Amino acid sequence: MADGNRLLTVPRKQLLDALADAARRAGVEIVTGVDVTGASTRGELFLAGGDSRSADLAIGVDGVWSKVRDSLNLGLSHEQTVEGALRTMVGTAPDDFGPDDAGKYIECWSGARRFLVTPVNKDQTYLALTCPDTDSAGRAIPVEKTAWRESFPQWAHLIERIGEFPVNWGVYSVTRCSAWSAGRTAIVGDAAHAQTPNLGQGGGMAMQNGLALAVALEGVTDRRDIPQALEAWEAGERDIVEHCQRWASLYGEVTHLPDEVRTRVIRGAMSDPWVAGQVFRAANHSPPGTVAPEA
Repeated sequence: MADGNRLLTVPRKQLLDALADAARRAGVEIVTGVDVTGASTRGELFLAGGDSRSADLAIGVDGVWSKVRDSLNLGLSHEQTVEGALRTMVGTAPDDFGPDDAGKYIECWSGARRFLVTPVNKDQTYLALTCPDTDSAGRAIPVEKTAWRESFPQWAHLIERIGEFPVNWGVYSVTRCSAWSAGRTAIVGDAAHAQTPNLGQGGGMAMQNGLALAVALEGVTDRRDIPQALEAWEAGERDIVEHCQRWASLYGEVTHLPDEVRTRVIRGAMSDPWVAGQVFRAANHSPPGTVAPEA
């Protein structure tokens, strides 16, 4: 990326393991297999079966269908897009990429279909095959490899390997909320601000906001001050999040353009410094609590 920034891909399991390890070191009890059915403004989480848990602060990080958000009446809208993606991993071979493509994040277009290649490590490559929800051949599971090879013959060797790992399909969600908290309960991530993956910043925004939330609460010693701290946290981060949502959705609109027009539009737009600045603003954002890497 520009300005010397690095672009990193972290497998979900590795990221979750790191978070779990950090939580345990901090004395957190991790309980799995629990169905959270709702929350209150008093820092309570309600569980299936009638049980509940309470704390000074409750945080719902429960995704686009968040029951915490809905129980607090924080949602304004939840839109699902006409475009979706097949997502999977494939094994990586030494000759998969030429010298100009090795280690790069690649996006190719063919009509309304896209083929995204993301390097993960020396052994694995992540693939996203996107198309409209109405493209029955494009969204099919098992993957219709012939259809995708016809659209992207240059990636036939990767397409042929699909099936080594699980494949899932899903359309995208965009969620907007009236607020990210109510009383002593907050929501983070897709529960608060799901976005299309066109800028690759959905998870990044969630982690940035989680860090900013921790910083906002760091000096709070009285739980009566938590609601005010949550409001300050949202005020500081909401602008960058909504900016990212808007530009991610805008980028997706070029799907509907003819191939030759789309190429001119993308190249022309991304060569403009102002447009590039808007597109990469979220990726270049440093939330409160950021520690600069050593030189």
